[in-house]
Amino acid sequence: MTRQNKPINRGKLWTAEDREIMLDSLIADESIYDIAEKLNRTVGGVRDELYKIISYACEQGIQREKFMDEFSEKNQNNYLINEMYDDIETYYKTIKLEAKNKLLKLEIKNLRLNEELKELKDLYKTDSDTYNSDTFFQSDDESTIVEDNIKENYIFTNWK
Repeated sequence: MTRQNKPINRGKLWTAEDREIMLDSLIADESIYDIAEKLNRTVGGVRDELYKIISYACEQGIQREKFMDEFSEKNQNNYLINEMYDDIETYYKTIKLEAKNKLLKLEIKNLRLNEELKELKDLYKTDSDTYNSDTFFQSDDESTIVEDNIKENYIFTNWK
């Protein structure tokens, strides 16, 4: 087909009947090119729709062997369908691994934050035991002023 003779159904939505014809034709060992011509679609359109069907089958948990039951062993379309199944299965495995990786990163971050919180609680407990308010605010003599300065510097350096 030349560019001037675009298929009539090029770019149109697929109907259930179109899909059924496509699958029946694939099972009957017709080439993708013949199916495209029969349905007045482009070869790329037929491949894309087949890819969507296989993707949907994978999402539904339909194993490759069950999907391929209808096809003869020597069917010319087996290679294409197996290639699409490989691609889709790899895609879903990658998504699962990425999600698992994200979850592990969040768990590690949560552990680190819990450790930091524990350290802060321990530090606060230690500091409140060491410096009680009576020590700092008894009088205005030099020792109290020095202790106040130490406390202010400590808080400032540790809470930046």
